[in-house]
Amino acid sequence: MRGLDDLPWFHAALELLDLRRHERVLAIGCMAPQLRAIARLIGERGELTAIEPDRTRAEQLAGEPIPGLAVVAASPGADRFGSFDALLACPLVTPAWPWSELPAAAHNNLRPGGRFAIDVPAPDMIPVLRTAWAKTGRPPLQPDPLAGIADDRLAHELRAGGLRRVDTVLGTHLLTLESPFDLVELWTPALRLDDRTAAELGRALASELHSTGACDLLVHRTRVHGIR
Repeated sequence: MRGLDDLPWFHAALELLDLRRHERVLAIGCMAPQLRAIARLIGERGELTAIEPDRTRAEQLAGEPIPGLAVVAASPGADRFGSFDALLACPLVTPAWPWSELPAAAHNNLRPGGRFAIDVPAPDMIPVLRTAWAKTGRPPLQPDPLAGIADDRLAHELRAGGLRRVDTVLGTHLLTLESPFDLVELWTPALRLDDRTAAELGRALASELHSTGACDLLVHRTRVHGIR
């Protein structure tokens, strides 16, 4: 089973950000495995602040034994949380807060010349999963957690928010899985599926992929980077 610490788009975004030892990093929408990876890169003298609007999840993250981690239960654009060298936003699914908060978060919290990398779901993040969901006969998820934002729109909002050198990067990834059911298991918490619904979705996905064994599928992400 592929874990949350082994998602190719997260590692690609992290490489793009080029984190260095002792840097101050603001992480938005990152889960514990991703925060651990960031902490390893910046070292014990680095500073890592995670923004998590959901108070329950914020409390869970605060309980993680991650060196130098501070967790703030707030929306990304709600306030100024400090002066950071780098910002990474990499939520697994479309966040509950509006996209307009990302430019505000980067502009308000990065030092001049500070770097940002934002990697979020594209408008149709996993087409085959959407098709499989329709096959279950269940109504569409509202709001749709796999329907994100296009890269040109996000880049426009970032430029309008005062960010510089804003560039888009191709965010299509080939995800290799031991089984279609692994994908459903990976996304079950984010999609808030109960056991029965997850089992139905797994069977529908296996039918769509014509396999219950190892499979490859495309994941589409929107990735934008730049500086303040």
